[in-house]
Amino acid sequence: MELFALDAELTEWEAKLPSLTGLARLQLLAQLAWHLRQRDGRLARQRPSEARNLLPQAVPATRRRFGARALLIEGELSWHGGELAPAARYAANALDAFALLDDALGQADALWLQAWIAIDGGQPAQADQHLPAAAQLARSAGASLRAQVFGGV
Repeated sequence: MELFALDAELTEWEAKLPSLTGLARLQLLAQLAWHLRQRDGRLARQRPSEARNLLPQAVPATRRRFGARALLIEGELSWHGGELAPAARYAANALDAFALLDDALGQADALWLQAWIAIDGGQPAQADQHLPAAAQLARSAGASLRAQVFGGV
């Protein structure tokens, strides 16, 4: 899953959503929620709620990956709202969930969020630990642009 998407892509995905059912709809809902997290918090929360109705159709690993990404979305939304303690809990739980899934990209995203929470919480030294680890995980997942964004060359 890319870190960010263009507005035109979101518009295209939203237009496609009504025609999808089952797992295809679940995947697109998860993708939309992730990309709406920094644009429209209300809608970013609605998408996972709708997707949860489709989760019983998914294999367990897909359900766990969706749950981990939903934690990360809640963490970002809490962080954007200035609620640093809940954001930190969501990010830590997401990091643990992604680690259990051996999902390096998810772990990288969780560490990136933890770094920004640390910066806003006045703990730049902690952020200095999270960012290189996030960059390394992103690089190991083949996400070189993400690794650059997270501070790795």
